[in-house]
Amino acid sequence: MNSLSLKIRFRPSRSKFYNQVIFLAREFDHFVMGEEENILSIDRAELFGKWEYFNLIFWKTVDWRGASLEYEGIQYQGHSDKTRIFYAVQMVHTNHICTTVDQILKLQNKYYGSVTRMDYALMFN
Repeated sequence: MNSLSLKIRFRPSRSKFYNQVIFLAREFDHFVMGEEENILSIDRAELFGKWEYFNLIFWKTVDWRGASLEYEGIQYQGHSDKTRIFYAVQMVHTNHICTTVDQILKLQNKYYGSVTRMDYALMFN
């Protein structure tokens, strides 16, 4: 899979969610908090590993004035563009999870016999 790199840029805000966003962003390795702009840079491995944090940060900041989502050096400002990029990335994340589950099932089949997705779901729910 090719490299995937995103940046979320947002200004300090009076939003009631600002402190929560800062708290979540600090969980990432490449977060720079600035006086005029905060920049969260996320690579593929960290994005997939911390998906829930990214998801919350994105939806809390998507409509903040001056906030942008950057992919391959292009900054997207509008709600529609940012959400389309988000949903494309979400699909890549979902495919990654499904592929991982399939790989785990193949390993389990080698050791425990035939295991279906339904069996796997029942084991962990």
